[in-house]
Amino acid sequence: MSTTPRRRIGIIGLGIMGGAMARALLAAGHEVVGHDIDPRRMRELQKSGGHPLPNVAAVARKADALITALPFPQRRGAVFFQVHGQHIGPDAAHHRAAHPGHGLEGLAPGLQVDA
Repeated sequence: MSTTPRRRIGIIGLGIMGGAMARALLAAGHEVVGHDIDPRRMRELQKSGGHPLPNVAAVARKADALITALPFPQRRGAVFFQVHGQHIGPDAAHHRAAHPGHGLEGLAPGLQVDA
């Protein structure tokens, strides 16, 4: 039995990487909320047991921790703006999301969070 406390994890971007992380976190017993611009990805999250939300801000409000799995640096910057209401460069947003030590380590066996 796992000693990791159950957390509500938000994932923005539910494509190949984000969808795989969502499934791993759900399998490890965590609650997952998420958003993607593709309605098909939102349905896949729901079928897996996660909770699709209507926008990025809703995911950020509901989540204990937030993962972005986005293909382009410009999108990471736009998401950061929607969540925090301030503009920062896309590289800074990616660094913050990908930096080890942000509290996501050990949530699911085999899940790497320091992309």
